[in-house]
Amino acid sequence: MKQVLLLLLGLISTSQSANILGIFTCPMPSHSIVQMSVAKALAEKGHNVTILTTVDPVIKHKNFNVIHIPLSPEDARYFKELFGSLGKTDTDGVLGSIVANPRELSYVPAMNVGVEKGAIMTFSQRIKTLAMSWGYRLWDAIENVENKKRYNFLYGDDPTMPRFEDLPKNISLMFFNSHGLSEGPIRPNLPGVIEIGGIQIKDTPDPLPKNIAEFLDDAREGAILLSLGSNIQSDHLQSDTVKKMFSVLSKLKLKVIWKWDKLEHIPGNSSNILYSKWLPQDDILAHPNIKLFITHAGRGGISEASYHGKPMLALPMFGDQQGNAGSMVKQGFGLSLKLLELKEKTFQNTINEILQNSQYKENVENFSKLYRDRPLTARQSVIYWTEYVMRYHGAKHLQSPLVHMDFIAANNLDIYGILGVSVAFVLYLIYLFLD
Repeated sequence: MKQVLLLLLGLISTSQSANILGIFTCPMPSHSIVQMSVAKALAEKGHNVTILTTVDPVIKHKNFNVIHIPLSPEDARYFKELFGSLGKTDTDGVLGSIVANPRELSYVPAMNVGVEKGAIMTFSQRIKTLAMSWGYRLWDAIENVENKKRYNFLYGDDPTMPRFEDLPKNISLMFFNSHGLSEGPIRPNLPGVIEIGGIQIKDTPDPLPKNIAEFLDDAREGAILLSLGSNIQSDHLQSDTVKKMFSVLSKLKLKVIWKWDKLEHIPGNSSNILYSKWLPQDDILAHPNIKLFITHAGRGGISEASYHGKPMLALPMFGDQQGNAGSMVKQGFGLSLKLLELKEKTFQNTINEILQNSQYKENVENFSKLYRDRPLTARQSVIYWTEYVMRYHGAKHLQSPLVHMDFIAANNLDIYGILGVSVAFVLYLIYLFLD
């Protein structure tokens, strides 16, 4: 998913370091990695970063002041059940914008509509994208009714706080977890929309834990990394599906590192499989012996595999994963299967096809060169533009005028209305004259 990240900036001290507040409320650990990577880039530059987060962050730094606000038992139970149900059913998701970035719905697909880079959407894809955009706007309008109630309840009596409707007018810059030049589609972005796709990827990988390093170094035939993300847990998966996966993977000559959260209840014992509750995914994908990444097609994982030039087998489940998988397949980086309909023989044949057909590896390696070729790295972009906003005290000049216009003015409805009335009046006069 193309995640949006907002940072609230404090005052700059005489030493040019700032107090920065990061509010990361998303309960998904994979999203937290991207957000914390942004915070780490700023902390390494010497800024003091205070972070409010609902998940215990994996990424640490001495300049972090982490305030962990865990979910309530009710909310934790809700999200667990939600992700569990999503692991057994198909679903879709939508994305919208709050900084008036152009909505080019005719050629910028919705997040779960897979389109080959540079290709034009088909008629049905444009219908789906348009419908999802309308659906998002409706959902956003309904959600904002409740958000306004919450905001007024908390701050309604504070005269120093802006109106709820005026909150977007305070946003000068937004970071997007994307890189349109390499990933597509080519589209217009406002000056205050900065792409930082791959921010979580290290320029130099960290040393791997000893057991993983030895396991991979000894993989003479190569190795596979299997991770279905942090939201879907082992008990969310159908037991029959897990059995099929183990049956195929345990017979391979390659070694397999399998992210599995319950080590006391593993799918099975096999000398070629190493299970682990947590994995340094980016560092593992950087290892030369990794030949294939089996992934749920989360955006972070696909970005990391693309950066390191590793072909992929996607097993998408929900949200943006279907679209990510579709785009990955159309770019020739690998193949995709439906996890809910997984067949043992199909799983085996698909793995073999990706491993034996060098075209997938060549395609993703060529993309890797393009993905890395930028005037500034993602980390450098975060630092430069954050400090740019601070240098210019909020940099309001980056904002689009649309942010400050109402719906009627933004769409010229008043002009069209006057023109319509004028045309009608002229036609009426002509009618009277001819009559």
